[in-house]
Amino acid sequence: MRCLIFQTLEKNESRFSNGLLFGYFVGLMEQNPKDQLDFNFAADDLLEFPRDLGEEGWFQFNNEKKAAFRRVEKKFGIVLNKKVRLRLRGWDEEFTGRLVLDSLALPCPCAETVALRLGKLTFENTDIESLDVLED
Repeated sequence: MRCLIFQTLEKNESRFSNGLLFGYFVGLMEQNPKDQLDFNFAADDLLEFPRDLGEEGWFQFNNEKKAAFRRVEKKFGIVLNKKVRLRLRGWDEEFTGRLVLDSLALPCPCAETVALRLGKLTFENTDIESLDVLED
């Protein structure tokens, strides 16, 4: 095995020293660059690429997720994933941050309240006294 590897290395080394490999690359570079522009782009039937169904599924998932968030926002009168300033009932101070759901699971359609989070502060939508959106 060692002998075979050594012989192969010897052959490759002799190609480099004789300039055969260099000559091969020079020959490739000397080809007419005009030939590269002869591709027929007008033949649309030849350019029919397979579609990535996984990508379509991803876009569909994102659209469904956005629609679900819009339904939650409309039902509970809140804005999610936006920077807001809000005041909670029983608190004298205003809180600023990105308003998100407290859990990854969306609330069930029959839910009367939804758990929210603003930074480390958790509360329900019924605890909100006032809400101002700071960014679109």
